[in-house]
Amino acid sequence: MLAGVGKIVVAIHGIGNQYHNATVQSVVKIFSRCFEQAVAVPLGGFYTADGKLEAYQLRSPPDVTPQMKDIGFVEVYWANIPRRVQRHGYTIEETKAWARTVVQRVRARYSYEDLPLRERDYLSAAATIEEMIDAITVVGNLLFLAEKAGLAKFDLDDLLTSFVGDVQIVADFANYRERILRKFRRILSEVLKPILKCNPEADIYIVAHSEGTVVALLGLLQAFSIPSPDIASPEDEEQRTWVRNVRGLMTIGSPIDKHIALWPDMWDPVQNPNTTWIPPKDQRIAWRNYYDYGDPVGFELDTARAWLKRHGWDKFFEFEKRHDFGFARYFLPGKAHNDYWNDPHVFGHFICDVMRLEPVVDGLKVKRPPAPRNRPFASVSSYVTPYTLTIAILFTGVYLLFATLNSYLGIWEPLPLVVRDVTGVTCLLSGTTACSRILCLTRRLSFKLIAIVAFSFLVGAGGYVILRTDWVVHWSDQFLANNGVRSLLVAVFAVAFSVVADRNKKILQRYPPLRLIARGARPLLIAGGLLAAMLIFFRAGAFLPQDSTPKPFWLVVLSAAAFLYLWWLAIILFDLTFVWHRYIRQGVWQQCLCRARQNLIKRREAAKEFASSRPR
Repeated sequence: MLAGVGKIVVAIHGIGNQYHNATVQSVVKIFSRCFEQAVAVPLGGFYTADGKLEAYQLRSPPDVTPQMKDIGFVEVYWANIPRRVQRHGYTIEETKAWARTVVQRVRARYSYEDLPLRERDYLSAAATIEEMIDAITVVGNLLFLAEKAGLAKFDLDDLLTSFVGDVQIVADFANYRERILRKFRRILSEVLKPILKCNPEADIYIVAHSEGTVVALLGLLQAFSIPSPDIASPEDEEQRTWVRNVRGLMTIGSPIDKHIALWPDMWDPVQNPNTTWIPPKDQRIAWRNYYDYGDPVGFELDTARAWLKRHGWDKFFEFEKRHDFGFARYFLPGKAHNDYWNDPHVFGHFICDVMRLEPVVDGLKVKRPPAPRNRPFASVSSYVTPYTLTIAILFTGVYLLFATLNSYLGIWEPLPLVVRDVTGVTCLLSGTTACSRILCLTRRLSFKLIAIVAFSFLVGAGGYVILRTDWVVHWSDQFLANNGVRSLLVAVFAVAFSVVADRNKKILQRYPPLRLIARGARPLLIAGGLLAAMLIFFRAGAFLPQDSTPKPFWLVVLSAAAFLYLWWLAIILFDLTFVWHRYIRQGVWQQCLCRARQNLIKRREAAKEFASSRPR
């Protein structure tokens, strides 16, 4: 029996391979950091001798700070349920096939009246999903090569299954979702019952991450909902008693809005709150949501707020727009989804604002709740890092082809000249890639003008003309000029071919042979690859010394294939980065889905009113 527990913190993990009690261990660690409490609790420290579920409480030595002394920590561990399903197999859908259904879900759910998109927009969205799958395939191939080289062993398919499979289990499989929620209720009832028996006024605070936020919200809504007659039982009622003591909900990196928009059916059982008991206004659950702009999963939960208000749940939750905290604090996009656990500013704000305690942040006790602030270079890093990586991949591919062709021609150049030549060609490729893909990925006129003027003209053509000295230093100026013009025309043709194929993808997809080349970045690769091959053969044939011994040309072909492969990888990375910043980070798609959902609701309500007003 835990003595003196006045506050209980419940930790709920997200997607992925999770160790039992690893999440509550992270919560204890960050809370201890916020209170300047020296603590190092191994995973085994959370297990009791008799194996019973029990809240963890810090004990001396060392001396426990007063604010940590009466806090008990509990974990709701649900990862074993989807892991068991994934291990047995033959239940969940294959990850890549499931990803392809995302666009179809939106298209089936919302009509053109709700979501003002054209046919080409749906095809572009589907192409983007296909490119994400291509990116996963490319990464898988690179990891396979790394494994064969003895560098590292990394099973990407298992990783995707463990991450995306968790979302499938919660969102698509009602039976497994109910098992998770039943376990959620059972753990809290079993652990909290003895604590609340000793201290009925103990406050409960839930800290949930990623997909665990969906589990936490569904569990709370179930506990507050009208019990269904066919499933209500004394045990179920007993498992609801703890919910009146919940005072705070912290969600970090939450995808709740996506689940409301894409899987509305999973929320049908919890649309009717039990109004026999409504908490006083000052005892509503204080919900605080935190998300980093570099987090691909967590966003502002405006759709969730609208859903709560529409169904009367705003009487149970204190969750206004000002309680949604977005920031740019983490430097690596994607990795930001897990960086919350090491940020005392985020947890310190929740501890101060909701739990009414005084954490220590940057060596100072915090009496007023400061919202997490942006870090100066984090927002810049999230933009610069992926594009820098794209340019580095292009540079590597050009240098590989350049060096191999120079070796084949028997030409030696000093390193500064090589770097200058490769940089010039990289500028042309970068401008061509950016211009072509932006024209295909957006309808906005301002972005198209930026693509044509800035990327195509200034970065591409300008950088190429200024830096390029050509591969053979002794060529005449006239040939240099002609070859430079030829290369620029190749770039223009590649952009035009790619854009025309994108604009006519609906027609091209009717014919199976053309369907394979009309998807994503393939038109750009085909146009650029064919014409680059023509230039390679022309240069190799024109400038190979007549009296030289024959050299193996297959090395040039192999380097050209590697160049195209790296260019493809760079295009995919650029597309994902642009889509991420334009549609995800800026919330364009989320705003579009929110607006579509509102239009769908209005249209259905209008149809009901019309049906009820008709004479019978």
